[in-house]
Amino acid sequence: MRTATGLAYLFAAPLMLAAYTANAAEYNGTLSYVNLVSSGFYAENDHPQENGWEDSSVLTWLVSNEEAGAPSGYTWFYSYKITVADFAPVRWMIETGSGFNSSNIDLSSVKIYDSSSNLVAYDTANISFGNFSSSTTGLSSFPEERYGMFWAATGSGGNDSHETTLTFWSNVAPEWGDLYANCGGNGNRGWNSGFLTSTPLDAAASGSIQNHVLTPGTVPEPASVLLIALTGACGAIIRQRKRKI
Repeated sequence: MRTATGLAYLFAAPLMLAAYTANAAEYNGTLSYVNLVSSGFYAENDHPQENGWEDSSVLTWLVSNEEAGAPSGYTWFYSYKITVADFAPVRWMIETGSGFNSSNIDLSSVKIYDSSSNLVAYDTANISFGNFSSSTTGLSSFPEERYGMFWAATGSGGNDSHETTLTFWSNVAPEWGDLYANCGGNGNRGWNSGFLTSTPLDAAASGSIQNHVLTPGTVPEPASVLLIALTGACGAIIRQRKRKI
């Protein structure tokens, strides 16, 4: 769970500046749950069946500001893939920094693809932002309340669907967070096994830290945005003066 208040943003501003003006970066990670053994991912079946999520579930992600085709103003590409034995996920909840909303994501870029790279969901009407819990429709087994983005895509997981990939572009740099998904049909669901532990404050990196996932992070408050802009402007002035000397 992420927590931050005004003063924390002020002290974090130099880090935010680095994140928002960073050099090219690409991060990859994998968590899995196979044969009831968790390697960073946890899965459950409401109705036990052969080849359910408990038998084999793998979550992988790619977060990058190097991808081609970025929409104007959205430099960070996020991709999450869940591969299961049967009944692939259609509902996704991704933790974000507090205040993250539709202005921080290019809604036209939010897509779900199947294992053959066929587009299976793109209607973003059911995307919502805010605090979500087990009382949220479609999240009856949600582990703990989180702020983030929830997409209840149309349809339900089918036994001919073994993999789905959720992609989108954002203007917010990554931080460590949590992810939850379910199939929307028979109750199969999964989440990173670090969900109920404190979120690490380590910088973004490939792999995973304490079984967390890279997700869109802190949305700067107005004062922080101004401070970042002033810091950038000061840097430009200093560089200009150096060139004149």
